Amino acid sequence: MILIQIIIATVLVNNLILNQYIGINPAIAASKNHEYTITMSLAIMFLMTISSLLTKLINDYILLPNSLGDFKIFAFVIVIALVIFIANIVLKSVMKERYTKMTNFMPIVVINNLFLGVALLVTQEGLSLVETIVYSIGVSLGFMLISIIVSSINYKYRRANMPRHFLEKPITLLALGLIALAFYGFSSLV
Repeated sequence: MILIQIIIATVLVNNLILNQYIGINPAIAASKNHEYTITMSLAIMFLMTISSLLTKLINDYILLPNSLGDFKIFAFVIVIALVIFIANIVLKSVMKERYTKMTNFMPIVVINNLFLGVALLVTQEGLSLVETIVYSIGVSLGFMLISIIVSSINYKYRRANMPRHFLEKPITLLALGLIALAFYGFSSLV
């Protein structure tokens, strides 16, 4: 039951993009179209789950026992960068023809602060390994949901008659603010 609560909390109630503004720029950048958004979100889900699991293990079995908590952020950034680098190499060797399509969002994945935010929140909350995996998947699903909503909003606003100063990011950020207010209504679920 607690795992279902973690999923509901990370997707709807405490969505990191809407509540803590972690990963908002990649969510906006990922919202070109629905196919691109879903592909990038699935890649983020896979990479975030692996990186948060590794950072949790490194924190619990290397940093904390050796009183190296001051190096937590440095260690986490290195682990996340290595996971993304290795995934990039594997994608390049396994899926050569599709890799060219995927290279568009790899820079967005690399600069995504959502990975570090999740790694820090997992260690701060003291989640177990299973809860860490579920939390990472829930945050990724929340990222996918917000990216799809932003993609739909951008599609609608491309055809709207509005001043040019509101086009692109300004109207998207205004819409995200309204979405955050709407998601506030889910706060009683958990």
